[in-house]
Amino acid sequence: MTHRGWIVIALWLGGCATTGDVAERVPPKEAARVPASVPALASARAAADEAAHALAAARDEQARAVEAARAARIAPADTRELADVATAQRRHVAATVEWRGGVVEAARWRLAAAEAQVELERALFLARGGDELDVGRFQRQAAQLQRRHAAATRRVVELHAAVDAAERALADAKERYAASRRAAPAPLVTAAASRR
Repeated sequence: MTHRGWIVIALWLGGCATTGDVAERVPPKEAARVPASVPALASARAAADEAAHALAAARDEQARAVEAARAARIAPADTRELADVATAQRRHVAATVEWRGGVVEAARWRLAAAEAQVELERALFLARGGDELDVGRFQRQAAQLQRRHAAATRRVVELHAAVDAAERALADAKERYAASRRAAPAPLVTAAASRR
C-alpha cells in the first residue's frame, strides 16, 4: 500500500463520531432528577471526562503523525542499501500512522463505554427509586461498548508491535547502509591528480 493510502486509512479510522455509539439514553426529563452528587454517577462522569480528554489527545497525536508523514522527504537511492533504508522509512511512517489511528479508535470506544456507564448509573438510580426503566438495555449497551473498547485496545497492541518491528527494520537497514559505506574502497589518488 502506498504512503498516501495509509494516511487515508488513518483518517477514516479517526473520523468516527462518538455520541452516536451510545444509543440507549435516559430521557432528559428523568436524567435531570438524578443528583450529580450520586457517587457512582460522579465517578462515571469523571471517567467519561477523562476519556474525552484522552480522545482529544489521541486525535492531536494522530494529526501530528499524519502531518509528519506528509512532510517526510525520503532521498532517492543510488545504492541497494540506501534503497532498503528508504523502503524501511516508508514502512515505519505507514506503521506509525496506522498505530496512531488505532489509538484514536480505542479512545473513541473508551469514551463510548464511559458514556454508556453514565447512562447505566442514571438508569440504576432511577430504577432503585421506583421508575420503570429497562435497566437490562443499559447493561447490555455498556457491556457491548466495553467489549469493543477491549478489542480496539488489543488492536493497538498489535499495531504498536508493528511500529516496533518497523523501527528495528529501519535501524537494521541504516546499519547495513553504514557498513557498506565503511567497506567501500577509498578513491585512488594518482600523482597527477594530487599535483592539481
